[in-house]
Amino acid sequence: MQRRALARFHAARIEGEMKHASNIPEMVALEMERGYITETEELEDYLREVADRHREIYGSCIAFKPFGFRRDLRGYAPYFYRAKDGLEFVQLANPDYNYFQWDWYRRPRDLGRAVWTEPYFVEGGGNVIMISYSVPFRREGQFWGIATCDIAMPQFIAETEKIRVGETGYAFIVSRSGKYLAYPD
Repeated sequence: MQRRALARFHAARIEGEMKHASNIPEMVALEMERGYITETEELEDYLREVADRHREIYGSCIAFKPFGFRRDLRGYAPYFYRAKDGLEFVQLANPDYNYFQWDWYRRPRDLGRAVWTEPYFVEGGGNVIMISYSVPFRREGQFWGIATCDIAMPQFIAETEKIRVGETGYAFIVSRSGKYLAYPD
């Protein structure tokens, strides 16, 4: 009975942290729907500030539909993430990374609602195994893009390592689809 209560307590704490993190792209999506930010520099400064202020996330991206940010840009997806020496920037709209194909962009676009991804690794776009919370935003009633926040898997692993379950037990986190997100080994 005590172990179940302990498990529920830690599960609720971690779910609370994920809920708090999910509020970040929800607010970014709302800001994008308003359409007040129209210049590249202004948008990148805004996103840098979002990533900098919210230390609980690994990174954040705003990814526009084709030609959604500017009519002369097929893709535009600024991304800031935490690196050893501070925040790093990468433009995900580049020849080596077709962000339109990734689950973090496709699934919320196709479903028309926010989703958490399964863990994935992106070389050149964060360089760590992570999960993303992706929120679609609209303008004029039509899909316009995705706002995200990422949580690095080492954050989850660190959380589970803090949890003590008896003398020899351990904690782990499983995704909704049954994949292990954090496990001692």
